Amino acid sequence: MPSAFLVRRTSEALPKYLTNIARFLMRLYGYPNHGLPIEQIKSEELAEITFVATPDEARRTAAFLMHAADEMERMGAAYSHVHLSDVQAGFDDSPHVTVFNAQNL
Repeated sequence: MPSAFLVRRTSEALPKYLTNIARFLMRLYGYPNHGLPIEQIKSEELAEITFVATPDEARRTAAFLMHAADEMERMGAAYSHVHLSDVQAGFDDSPHVTVFNAQNL
């Protein structure tokens, strides 16, 4: 399975042969919308995400992910992160979607 599609539950231990490459596995982080001040919010690793979207929103999100991947390759370690709402119009009031460069962990 390609590493880009491997998502594990945080409670599951990685097999020993994967521990050296664990930093390259895609990880998902997030937090619930409880209206807390930003300084009280703590991100947690997620086992799954679900996009509830229209076909147009799904296509624009996919285009954003492709853009983020292209920029990450172009910029290398200089690429930190990018927010969906900064790249695609119409997502200002949506949940935040951020792509962070795993190379910078």
